[in-house]
Amino acid sequence: DMSYARDPKNPSAWIKTSRYTPGYPNDDAGWQAFSETRRIQDSPLVINEVMTSNNITLTDEDQEYCDWIELYNRGTEAIDLTGYGLSDREESRRWVFPSVTIEPGAYLLVFASGKDRTDPAGALHANFRLNSIKETVVVSNERGIILDSVTITDLASDNSLGRVGGGDVWEVFTAATPGYPNTDEGFHSFQEDQLAATHSPVIISEVMSGNSKTLTDRYNVYS
Repeated sequence: DMSYARDPKNPSAWIKTSRYTPGYPNDDAGWQAFSETRRIQDSPLVINEVMTSNNITLTDEDQEYCDWIELYNRGTEAIDLTGYGLSDREESRRWVFPSVTIEPGAYLLVFASGKDRTDPAGALHANFRLNSIKETVVVSNERGIILDSVTITDLASDNSLGRVGGGDVWEVFTAATPGYPNTDEGFHSFQEDQLAATHSPVIISEVMSGNSKTLTDRYNVYS
């Protein structure tokens, strides 16, 4: 998937490039024009939410905070993702899905951790990480045809970029919803399930934020 092409800036020179442009000029405009011929419009499989700097939102099975990409099937039929690709580069499929299916209306989370794990029975981990300053995420089918892509710039820690209501409008969310709809209800469901998943015997039982005469500390101060 590399081509040997004349350098558009110096036509007498030749270069190796992954930005192949068969039938188009060997420049950025030619690459963009060729890429559009390799893209499916209105794909039922879309990128629904991305977090490029996960510090406190969600841990993986190793109890590590990894960046993540959420896919959504907004179609009416299940999609077999075997051989589909996920990438942070428009010109390549860096990571390939194992035998996994995403049902209609379902979400699928892939950690962008660099761990490269493809066991369909466990969490999925791509072989690349994400950059918060500027990043492009691409999902493609088994033939390398682009189904969806999104470019993220200057995304703050634990903020996500997601589709509003699964549509085509994107918004930055301060309350991320990995694996859930990008709504207030989705956020509450995510928080409840995260709390239930901890199975901790220790809980917060009572809090007072304005202790003026109830109980003093060891210095005889109400605090």
